[in-house]
Amino acid sequence: MGNAKGKGLPRAKAAPRAKPAPRAKAPPKAKAAPALSGEGLSRMRAVLDSQRALGGGSYPVPVQRLFELAAVPMSDAALKVFVAPKNGKLFALTAKSSKKEPDATEKALVFLPEDRDVVAGSAAIFDEAFEAARQTGSDLFTAADLAKHVPTALKKAFQSSVEKWARRGTAPFPGILVLRRKSTRKVDVYLHRLEVPAPMTKVKQPSAQISLDGFAREFAREFERLDRASGNNNYVLLHDLRRALPDVERAEFDDRLKELRLAKLFTLDSPDGRHVRLTPEQLDSGIREGSSNLVYVARR
Repeated sequence: MGNAKGKGLPRAKAAPRAKPAPRAKAPPKAKAAPALSGEGLSRMRAVLDSQRALGGGSYPVPVQRLFELAAVPMSDAALKVFVAPKNGKLFALTAKSSKKEPDATEKALVFLPEDRDVVAGSAAIFDEAFEAARQTGSDLFTAADLAKHVPTALKKAFQSSVEKWARRGTAPFPGILVLRRKSTRKVDVYLHRLEVPAPMTKVKQPSAQISLDGFAREFAREFERLDRASGNNNYVLLHDLRRALPDVERAEFDDRLKELRLAKLFTLDSPDGRHVRLTPEQLDSGIREGSSNLVYVARR
């Protein structure tokens, strides 16, 4: 029986390949909390508003201090959000960080944008510019001279503000003298800081630490220190100032303080007796004028 020629047996079909199981989707990454949230910005704006209401040395506020008062953690990322253009309607700064000055933002002053002209013409900005300008060895300056030492963000408003009241011949704060000098067809206006004159009377034993010419400077410095320590309320006890300058005899102290009052740099006030009960020593340190006992000192 021979082999039969013909078609071979049919091939078995290959089993279909199993489809791979679908990969499980990775859970979405949680968004990182913003470096400075909208809530944080709102809180900082509210604090800035309250500092503005206090006035005096409480406003404008250093950026670093504003973060502290608002209890907002300060970081490079938070500062970047803080100075972003979109927040320009909330805050204005006297300076911003750069490669040359990487810490400029946190050291800058911050204020409300609508107060730019007021801040630019304030005594604080003027004093800073004047002291910087004095390093040149002169004590007479034009508004343009002083503007060179003002933050760029305030330069234009500062010069405009100073020129306006300089042309009127009066400064908005005491201690500044406006001088006019005619040159060709125009009148040059210069600004000069008045120094409180030394008294004509002599002191038996002048202090080696505090000269008579330096009383005004030392008095103002101690006032600022004590005022900051008590919350910048512009109200310092005369008793504390006497203790801060122990080498100045009482009679001399009172005479020099009278000159500061006449120069409209400081003023005195009596206690109302309702809010704070003063000790006999604090009351005894006051200056009696008529029926009043003046025990508090304030800037004018």
